Amino acid sequence: MQPLDQNDIRRALVNLTKSERASVTFSPDFAAIPWDRLDSYGWCDPKFPATGIPGPRLRG
Repeated sequence: MQPLDQNDIRRALVNLTKSERASVTFSPDFAAIPWDRLDSYGWCDPKFPATGIPGPRLRG
């Protein structure tokens, strides 16, 4: 999978308002994600535990 940063993911969350995108919480170990070993990425925002967020699949 192509490496992503938090801004890449926020820009891809098109169904959220700007305010909602800015408030998305990423996992504390986000910087250590082994992107080259993943086919997809997703997580649960601790502020919204009943909501899962699938990571975008971007072409590069």
